[in-house]
Amino acid sequence: MAERKNKKKSGGRLGVTLFGGIFMLVGLGLIVVGPLETFYQHMRSAGWQRVPVTLHSINVESHRGDDSTTYSVEARYSYQFNGHTYNANRVGYDWGSDNIGDYHDRIVGRVRSAQARGQLLAWVNPADPHEAYLMRDLRWKKIIFMVIFGAVFAGAGAGVIAFGWRNGASPTDGSGAIYSSERYGHWVLAFMAFMFIGISFPV
Repeated sequence: MAERKNKKKSGGRLGVTLFGGIFMLVGLGLIVVGPLETFYQHMRSAGWQRVPVTLHSINVESHRGDDSTTYSVEARYSYQFNGHTYNANRVGYDWGSDNIGDYHDRIVGRVRSAQARGQLLAWVNPADPHEAYLMRDLRWKKIIFMVIFGAVFAGAGAGVIAFGWRNGASPTDGSGAIYSSERYGHWVLAFMAFMFIGISFPV
């Protein structure tokens, strides 16, 4: 009987760990592929060479979803480097689309203004001239948003794991009485509510 209880307890802990682990991995993944990747690219491109650019097009593109519209900056430009012509489309470190602030409109305005003055330059990677950026701006609003978003997910996962292991630690106190974990159920619901509120609050 005791062996069956231990197996059940171990299975419950494993399930809680896997469930919470998914949230932790998603949260940490968002932080790694978002803010940390942005800072890495910012430092890596600091010593790249600046070269004049011929801008072919730049626009703000809208992407309509089920409940919101997000935006991205789409561009095409070319430049000369070591006697060769290269084509590129990367504007900044951003990937995907979002609707955080007025970044997209401001970037398009700045690029067009620099083009009109004949001062539009790109940062080109000397080691791989196919790689270039028009802008090296850090979007602090998006960085903070992604840090909060990822931290909420990771914190939720860690909390679920800690809660599950704590509640499964000992079903009795040695007196023969069996304690139910049902009275702790509201903490699970409260934690899930915290997670979703935390995710939506930055928006």
